Amino acid sequence: MALFDNNLRDALERLIDVADMEIRKDFYNGYIVDENDYTSNLTSHIRRIINAALPLSVYTFSQKLPPTQERYWGADAMVVLIDHNLNLGKICFFEAKTDRQNWDYCQTSTTISHFSTQLEKQVRAINLEFAVWEQFYTKKDINAPHQGYRNQEGSSCIFHELAYNLHAPVPNTTIWTDSNVDYLCKSQRQSFLPITMGEMIRHICECHYGSPYPISHIINFLSEKLYISDILIIEGGYPPNSKNEESHISTILEKIKKVNCD
Repeated sequence: MALFDNNLRDALERLIDVADMEIRKDFYNGYIVDENDYTSNLTSHIRRIINAALPLSVYTFSQKLPPTQERYWGADAMVVLIDHNLNLGKICFFEAKTDRQNWDYCQTSTTISHFSTQLEKQVRAINLEFAVWEQFYTKKDINAPHQGYRNQEGSSCIFHELAYNLHAPVPNTTIWTDSNVDYLCKSQRQSFLPITMGEMIRHICECHYGSPYPISHIINFLSEKLYISDILIIEGGYPPNSKNEESHISTILEKIKKVNCD
């Protein structure tokens, strides 16, 4: 069963891609310094742009994963999608990379690819039937000549399974290159799979990727594993003109965190 109605899915896809395009422009112009800065700004900008455009039907909260969570899940950021009408939601992770030199490398004192170890760690989320993807940022001008099969205006998203299987089994000694990313982008395009972040979120909302969980299950997972300030939450399905913030999952988790801290 799909999360949200078709109009809201359309809006989320469009607004997320706009946010990504605007952050890529900032990256190109030097206002963003690296992939960590990009991820933090991107999730925050998605929150701002969605809240501004859809104030009566969507509530969002965002922040990047902290280092301990990054290392455990092999991912930089987390996205939680909540449909209150269905009482269901989905949990997603993505790992961010930029097209700089040596974005993948041998880990210190080993010959193992760093990215391959991240792909291995992501299996923890896959085994929980969460949605996981790799998100590749670029500093290139959006008006530059077309960049093959990659997203021309924002970042390019690769499904975890495709990335995992390219040099399986992982971890291994094979260092990833830009040509590997280009190949997977081409494979996804030719298979009519999403490539932009907005398309990926819509694909997940339409239940083509990842399994839905009851909201209570998601709250339990987040309160036990993560702090609310570590993720991007997109909530929808409120009745028109509803402003009952007490029902927001982020508000609930903030209360849980406060109790645990006390």
